[in-house]
Amino acid sequence: SNAPLYFKRIPVLYDPVETDFVLKSVGFCQSDDVDVGMYMFMVEFYHLYILLRAAFLCFKTRNIHDAFSEGKHFRFAILSQCQIFMIGIPLLMFMGSNPEENLFVFVETCMTWLKDLTLLG
Repeated sequence: SNAPLYFKRIPVLYDPVETDFVLKSVGFCQSDDVDVGMYMFMVEFYHLYILLRAAFLCFKTRNIHDAFSEGKHFRFAILSQCQIFMIGIPLLMFMGSNPEENLFVFVETCMTWLKDLTLLG
């Protein structure tokens, strides 16, 4: 059983005159039992596994004639996906302890957008 979520608010900016008065704060839901880092690791590990499996299939079909294969296009898509992972995952790991959740969500959204754009483009 998972522990219920509770809302945690962190003060970011205090009033310079009234030091007990909070001007800006950031809040997010969390739980003591749920490890969000492990969840994100499993999701990104799954994505990486899919990319490596696709790269392996492209490698296996590299000698098929171009008229019957689109392996080159897949290789470019896989390469761009791997580049996004190589830049985005360490960036998300560094930002994981940052209480500014909006920036974390923005970077994660940009990663997803770039991954989808390279597949559709």
